[in-house]
Parts: sequence; structure tokens; C-alpha cells
Amino acid sequence: MDGTQPSQIRLEIGSNDLGMGQKVNVDEIILHPELSLDFETEFANDIALLRLSEEVEDLAPVAIDLGLLNSQINQFNEFELLGWGDTEIGDGLTLPNTLQRGIVDTVNPSVCENLLGFFNSDLFLCFVDTSETQGSCNGDSGGPAVAYLQNGTPVQVGLTSFGFEGCSPDLPSVYTRVQTYIPWITEYVELPSLSDLEPVVDREPAQVDVKVEDQSEDQQSSPEAQGC
Repeated sequence: MDGTQPSQIRLEIGSNDLGMGQKVNVDEIILHPELSLDFETEFANDIALLRLSEEVEDLAPVAIDLGLLNSQINQFNEFELLGWGDTEIGDGLTLPNTLQRGIVDTVNPSVCENLLGFFNSDLFLCFVDTSETQGSCNGDSGGPAVAYLQNGTPVQVGLTSFGFEGCSPDLPSVYTRVQTYIPWITEYVELPSLSDLEPVVDREPAQVDVKVEDQSEDQQSSPEAQGC
């Protein structure tokens, strides 16, 4: 989002289907002051806030990780990733008209450390799907990673940051760790407490529509990081 102007962004809110939500303009893009998007030197603080031109009504907020999950995030059995990104592995870009949802079941920093040669677990989360069928891809940037508490309350723990060239689902998806940035976020936003939120009682099963093409051994053994 670095270099993007507010006039270039228009949000659609409140629907899982494109064209069906409330259209809202953006007044201001607030980038993290220490944002760095250079894979060669340092990739860090990949997070931004959008100040909307009008109030959004009738939309339930989602809690973000205030540290509640900080000590037990590895104990969760699954996380839900949501996004509007590419649904086919291979050449070209195939974008959906319906919000895509996928379940990944592991947070494993060592996997990203081994593939990247660097990984800061204070800034990022490394999601791996052990079934090798789901993950983030081009177009998913900024989408949430959500954990569900025992009572069904969703808590956002991550934001899609980057992945690996080709988006192969056997490779991890890297997300900005939201909890780290709570002090910065609260400079601009008053966050709801968990007691103000309602649990998701009838959560629909994850919708996944990712088609995987065969990849060469060279592609699989030498992945390169890329933005989502």
C-alpha cells in the first residue's frame, strides 16, 4: 500500500459476495512509521490502517489479539484464513466473486526460518497447512487470520503479509502478527473488549476452491518469498 493514494481505494463492506456490500471511500491511509518492504534488507511492520469517509453501521466488530493468545497461540488446533486472492496455482490470476475461507492447522516459525533464512516471530506468524491444500496467494494481502475461542468468539491474530513464489499450498503463508502492534493501533482506534462481542454460534464450514497444478522439483525445492 506504500505509494497508494486514498482516492485509489474504495471498500466494499458487509457481504461475502462482490457487488453486494456497502461501498465506502477512504479518507486517509495510515502506514506504520517503520514499514520496510525490502526482502533483501529487512521486511517488517507490514501493517496499515484506513480512515473511512463515513461510519459503517450494522457491522459487528471482530476482536483483535490483545495478548490473550500470546502465550497459547501454538495450542490452537486450527486457524481460519480469509481472502479474495488467486484460487488457481500456476500462470495468470483467477480471482473469486465470493470470499474464500480456508483452515490451516499449524503455527510453526521454524518452517519459515528454514525457508527464508530469517524470520522474526515477534512480527510475523507462519501458518502451515499439513494437508498441503490451503494457503494464501496473490490478492489475499491484508486479509485476516482468525482464531476462535472456546465460546466461538473470533479473534483476529494476523494479516496476510507475504508467501512464496507460486503459492504452492505445501509452502507456508506469512502473516503480520497483530498483537505486536496493539500500542500503535490504539493510538488511532478504540478497540472493543471481548465482553462486548458476540460469539459465532453457527460458523459455516470453510469454503476452499484452490486448484493445484503439478510443479517441477526445482520450483518446490527453491521457493522465493513474494508479496501477496
